[in-house]
Amino acid sequence: MPTPIVIDSDTFNEIDDQFAIAYALCRPQQLTVRALLAAPFLNEKAVSPEDGMLKSLIEMKRIRTLCHSRTPVFAGSPAYLPEDGTPVKSPACDELIRLARAMPEGKRLYVAAIAALTNIASALLKAPEIKDRLVIYWLGAHAKDFTEQNEFNLRQDLRAAQVVFDSGVPVVWFPCRGVCSHLSLSLWEAEHWLCGKNTLADALLRLLRQSDTMGMGQTRILWDVAPIAALCNPQCVQTERISAPIVTEGPLRFPPERSTVEYVLMIARDQVFADFFAAIGDFAPEDQGITSRMAHLDSLAPDDTAN
Repeated sequence: MPTPIVIDSDTFNEIDDQFAIAYALCRPQQLTVRALLAAPFLNEKAVSPEDGMLKSLIEMKRIRTLCHSRTPVFAGSPAYLPEDGTPVKSPACDELIRLARAMPEGKRLYVAAIAALTNIASALLKAPEIKDRLVIYWLGAHAKDFTEQNEFNLRQDLRAAQVVFDSGVPVVWFPCRGVCSHLSLSLWEAEHWLCGKNTLADALLRLLRQSDTMGMGQTRILWDVAPIAALCNPQCVQTERISAPIVTEGPLRFPPERSTVEYVLMIARDQVFADFFAAIGDFAPEDQGITSRMAHLDSLAPDDTAN
């Protein structure tokens, strides 16, 4: 049976989110994507966390359309977790709670968390009992042996990360630099395996070509593909049990008395990309009648596809 998953993503932030979502939607034999949740982010692409979330919502819909999918998409938190630790209200928070509660006894919903943890932390604060119905596959922070772990997904909402690590929910932690940084892809390799395969493959290639790191000798790290790859093929990662961290603005701390999380030590880069290329390259939607519509949507800027 396919594994039931939810993807929580700041999709407009970087191009790796789009690759991860497309990968998951193109592996229906392994994964059933129950929902896509838009997460807040703030950088040069967004004027506020809410703006980042809304732009991600639009981009999610665009990628979903390219994948000929009807997976529901939900707006997430308009702000980060407040200092008082109260949950941030959002449709994404409520949907995650609903889906978790609907899981059969003894079964769990897997959350590919490839953004700030605001939506997930809010759901755990609002309905603490769902920790027994979830497993969080979180991509964030840098490897624990680095001098600091101050990575984008972590620092966007430190309080949310601490809520998740304190909640007792099972966490599989994918560190960025030092582990998932191995998922480095050259334009030549992507062109070789994806060019002309289908509308979706060509759309992802356009994103890669537009990247600002595609010059001579350069590659693009597709960080967010890691949790999806592990959900499709658990054997592509090696893990160990470690203490759940205490989250600070400086280096994370790992007191031995804490509960444990599963920490990814290594990810098999070649195995991941072989499966990714196969999934995207073999994508053949049953409804061929809307292919021209897909091409038209892909030619638009993300903001043009809001409706």
